[in-house]
Amino acid sequence: MGLLMAAGATAALANFVWWWVAGLMGLVAGALGFAGSEVLARRQRMRQLGEDWAAVTTPWPATDAAQAAGHSVLAALNPTERVVRFNLLHQKWLNTLVRWCQDDDGGAVCLVQADAGEGKTRLLIEAVDELIEAGWVCGWLRPGKGREAVAVAARWQRPVLLLADDAATRGEVADLLIAAADEGPRVRVVLAARDFGAWWARLRSGLAREVAMATPSRPLILLPSLVGDARNRQQEFTKAVRAFADWFDAAAPQVVFAGATAAVPAVLLHAAAVVAVSDEVTGQVEADAVQQRLFEAEAAWWREQAVAADLDALGMPVLAGALVLAVLIGASSRDEAITLLRHLPGLGHVDHRIPGRVADWLRELYPQRTAAWLDPYLPGRLVERYAADQITERQALAEAVSAAARDDHAATRALEVLARAAVHTPRRADAFAAVITTDPRRLLPIAVQVTSSQAEPAVLDSRLAAFVTDIDLPPDVLDLLSQLLPWPSVALGWTAVEVARCQVRHTHTDDERASALVDLSRRLGDVGQMEDSLAIAREAVEAYRQLARDQPETYESHLAMSLTNLGARLTDVGQLEQALASSQETVELYRRLAQIQPEANDSNLAMALSNLSHGLAAAGRVEQAEAAAQEAVQIRRRLVLLRPEANEPNLAAALNNLASWLAGVGQTTQALDTVQEAVEIYRRLARIQPDAYEPYLAISLTNLGSGWAGIGQTSEALATAQEAVDIYRRLAQVRPEVHEPHLANSLTNLSHRLADAGESDQALATAHEAVDIRRRLAQIQSEAHEPHLAYSLHSLSRRLANVGQAEQALVAAQEAAAIRRRLAQIMPEAYESDLANSLHNLSRRLAEAGQAEQALTDAEEAVDIYRRLAQIRPEVHESDLANSLHYLSRRLAEVGQAEAALAAAQEAVGLYRLRYAAQREIYSDDLSMAVANLRRLRVWLGQPPNDPQVAQLPAEQRLPDELTS
Repeated sequence: MGLLMAAGATAALANFVWWWVAGLMGLVAGALGFAGSEVLARRQRMRQLGEDWAAVTTPWPATDAAQAAGHSVLAALNPTERVVRFNLLHQKWLNTLVRWCQDDDGGAVCLVQADAGEGKTRLLIEAVDELIEAGWVCGWLRPGKGREAVAVAARWQRPVLLLADDAATRGEVADLLIAAADEGPRVRVVLAARDFGAWWARLRSGLAREVAMATPSRPLILLPSLVGDARNRQQEFTKAVRAFADWFDAAAPQVVFAGATAAVPAVLLHAAAVVAVSDEVTGQVEADAVQQRLFEAEAAWWREQAVAADLDALGMPVLAGALVLAVLIGASSRDEAITLLRHLPGLGHVDHRIPGRVADWLRELYPQRTAAWLDPYLPGRLVERYAADQITERQALAEAVSAAARDDHAATRALEVLARAAVHTPRRADAFAAVITTDPRRLLPIAVQVTSSQAEPAVLDSRLAAFVTDIDLPPDVLDLLSQLLPWPSVALGWTAVEVARCQVRHTHTDDERASALVDLSRRLGDVGQMEDSLAIAREAVEAYRQLARDQPETYESHLAMSLTNLGARLTDVGQLEQALASSQETVELYRRLAQIQPEANDSNLAMALSNLSHGLAAAGRVEQAEAAAQEAVQIRRRLVLLRPEANEPNLAAALNNLASWLAGVGQTTQALDTVQEAVEIYRRLARIQPDAYEPYLAISLTNLGSGWAGIGQTSEALATAQEAVDIYRRLAQVRPEVHEPHLANSLTNLSHRLADAGESDQALATAHEAVDIRRRLAQIQSEAHEPHLAYSLHSLSRRLANVGQAEQALVAAQEAAAIRRRLAQIMPEAYESDLANSLHNLSRRLAEAGQAEQALTDAEEAVDIYRRLAQIRPEVHESDLANSLHYLSRRLAEVGQAEAALAAAQEAVGLYRLRYAAQREIYSDDLSMAVANLRRLRVWLGQPPNDPQVAQLPAEQRLPDELTS
């Protein structure tokens, strides 16, 4: 700048200008020169930034359409074409997405989920338009550019949004999340996918904890279906017909969309509109015929374009096959596309120029996905189905796909597309199977990984299980499959069972067989085959028992592990005494082993103690159960100090277990503190790995809800119980045989909380749902589910009584009491308390029905049982005895037994006073009611209402009004 000033001054003096004018002119010239250089440098920086941005993003999710694509009925359905106006039903979700972008506290990453063809890409396009208008920089991420894109985005002086569509298929998402977490919310990232289930949980579990915690576990936006009932469906169809008629410059036909009985995705409704316009349909378009008619119209256009390119002699099978390979595998260059197409029947041995011309022809037909030379950008739901149909009809095409998918990446992509086609139409799983059949040793492990990432894997799971059964796979492939199948496996339960069966058949030594049997038993348990699982577990224990006799130092730990599994299987089928014996033997073995090698066996000992505590509690030995649970927690706390990340899940499980037993012995406050700690751990773990830890979080939430209810915190109890039900309902949709029992329990618990909150009708509906589930399960396996059915019926009876349905309430109460009486005859220590509870409830229902004598008989039996139990465990059963005595006094008074009623009421008040002295906030209402009842009885018998002995009681046992009376 100094040189510029000097030059200006010299030039001015040379023309005889005053010195101070010359200096000023030099200053101005220098400033203008500096400003000009800064502008030039800024322009260069912005140009470089623009070039760098273009290298990592694109302005659209696909390249510009090829010239010919304007006549494609298929390409007209792409969201980028925006033929049909944006649906107002999605407007609120668009507003939500834009608000999230503009919210400083919104976080760096947003997840958008919608089923295929329901408008998630269109939603993103509309959001981009709004944000660009507001001054944002927006870009669609190029494949493989996650980390680089965030680095470039951070250089903008404006807010930036990065978008990644079909996120489940993109390998750069992990790098993108890591970079976004480092950069913070200044750079926003939106990921869109059909689901954020298993694949998302797996991805997050592989991230560093701080990155995973900064990444959402669930979508912010779950787009609902655009098309609802039949009337709405027809309205949307008519609107789409008019829009596509304008697009193709044709007349809009008068046509009705017919034949759909379930929800129809928006893309299929729009496809039907395209068919109606292109075929000039009048009358109606049948839903089942839309896919076929759409591609028939598209094939006619292919022929037309093939004639123009002098390729029509190849025939439609070759042209259609070319599209299938492009959709399933794609190509990053022209040479790669030629190699790809040479695998097609009919192109393998032709003139070497023909495959290149076919590649050029196909590339010109459609827009291509970003960063791909050949990867047609077309509506996924439609082309996936088309590809599956073509492969099913032509085995040669399945072989071509297998041969063309030369590496694991290509094979994974092809199988992912075919797996998605099978989600909504199970028969299209035939194509998935047809490709695997061509090379099962190579493709089956890939298929397992692909299936485990699907949102609805059941159809594919059954197909893969059949493959494993029918094909004699060698041991090395079976071992690889076993490693790929996690335990427990929700998505691939039946496949895991068949792999385990085959591994048992391929064992050669006794220890190999014993190990394989344990794995098979666990896998059978995962899919609800409890009896088979138990039989295999017994066989495994016997095998290890024989091995441990010969080599105890080698096989005692394996025997303990197999006994643990056996105990779990016995519990599953309701054989609680045998399960307890198995658990006790397991603890003895692990305690001895832990004394020798604590670092190797302490964790196993803690696990065995937790299992033992369950068995002891089920047998009514609550004090011993609590002691075992306390010891397990002590061990787990010690292990967490050594390795927190590895041992925190086990500590949470032990805390949850301990909380149950603390509540069982009346230590309500300690139980609540303990379960809250478990919930905090599980909630943190579930944010990172929801699939792995949500079931355990739900169990802890159910216990926490009961804890809140126990201290009268109704709103907290209700919210917690509802969250547990929401989790179990979602899990039961994926694997009902595993999670439906837990859903039923959580529903019964929720009905209690709703009743506490005064929501009687909702509480009744929830109780009915729980009973329906339990009754169905008990019909399949009565021994395991009858105790829980009785519990649900007991709850239902109370809910029915609350809404005045006395007759139905009595029927439910009688059924619950009958089941519990039968169970108490078999295992009195485990079920007598439950029987007393049912008898107490049944007595109430009988009294409401006017059956006073029978009501009294049942009330007296309930008191007898509780009195016997309270002598053994007063801290647990004294409050139950007090409650039943209070109720019995009312029944006695009703039948005129005044003296007996007074005696029962006095005993109830005495017991409640003892409980009130220890826990006033819990027993205040109970004591008040019992005292009021006693006063009424004294007046009835002509005695003073207030007991003269009250004044002699210590203050902590007296109610506030008694202190001043």
